[in-house]
Amino acid sequence: MAYYKADGFQAIMDRLGEGKAAHPSWFAFISSIVAGSVIPEIVKTMMGDREWNRRRLSDAVHTAIMFAVNGIVCERFYWVMGIWYGDDTGFGTVIKKILTDSFGYSLFISLPIFVGLTLLRMNGGNPIRTIKSVNRAILMERYAPMLLPMWMYWMPLQACIYALPPNLQFPFAQLCVAAWSLVLVFVVNRHDLHRPE
Repeated sequence: MAYYKADGFQAIMDRLGEGKAAHPSWFAFISSIVAGSVIPEIVKTMMGDREWNRRRLSDAVHTAIMFAVNGIVCERFYWVMGIWYGDDTGFGTVIKKILTDSFGYSLFISLPIFVGLTLLRMNGGNPIRTIKSVNRAILMERYAPMLLPMWMYWMPLQACIYALPPNLQFPFAQLCVAAWSLVLVFVVNRHDLHRPE
């Protein structure tokens, strides 16, 4: 609503869209770190969590890496969907993109990236040990709990995202990522509350 009703907000989003179109990979990399790690840390600090220690700094860096990797992949996914379904914002196109995003990209690309990078960190950065650690129990513990929150949060927002002009879809999605990262980081980190410093 702000995009279509507020000239100032529309101008900001248009500039972001131009920046994304000119430098898609760099825009995805930087904006994903800001939205996924920097903004949530600022919010947590404003809410009273002002204690910075080695654990919090490590968590913030890890979160930045997860969102940077996922952001670059996501930007390419938006580009691919533009080729598959076109850039119009009609009802049929929006529905196709929502279904492809929710039951294709999110299930088989986005969540596996987050879970995989989390497990890689837990295993000291050892990829072989990480692969060996993947089993039914770990998937039920780390993958399954994210599905319902992901669909409940993202599916309504995707209807808004895919109804915007193509150049603005990814920048607007990055605004939504800032709030989602708080949800996702909580779900991921709640399993690590007793992890030693």
